[in-house]
Amino acid sequence: MKRRTILSIMAVAWLAGCSATTSSSERTQLTTAEVQATFIDRAFQRRDQGTFLFRSDETYTYEGKNGESHNGQYTLLPNGVIAGTTTRYTFYRQPDGSYVYHHSSSNRYVPITL
Repeated sequence: MKRRTILSIMAVAWLAGCSATTSSSERTQLTTAEVQATFIDRAFQRRDQGTFLFRSDETYTYEGKNGESHNGQYTLLPNGVIAGTTTRYTFYRQPDGSYVYHHSSSNRYVPITL
């Protein structure tokens, strides 16, 4: 019984920690102008796993650290969301000034390093 209680407490603590990093009240969605100024024609790291570059000609490249590479086209929507062929990227500023994006295909928030 003690083990179940400890596991339950650990699960609640873990979930609380997860929600703190993705709570919509703790981040601000970037506008179209902010996305253009911050992420278009400027390479950025996706969690130390690879590098994205969204170009102003509405093409992008992704170079993964494990050698994978993706090229494609995107559209910058009026709400600041970048829409690719299969995934939408919604960019947010965190309270500490750092950035994350929501990856619609995986439903995850991914930290960004500029």
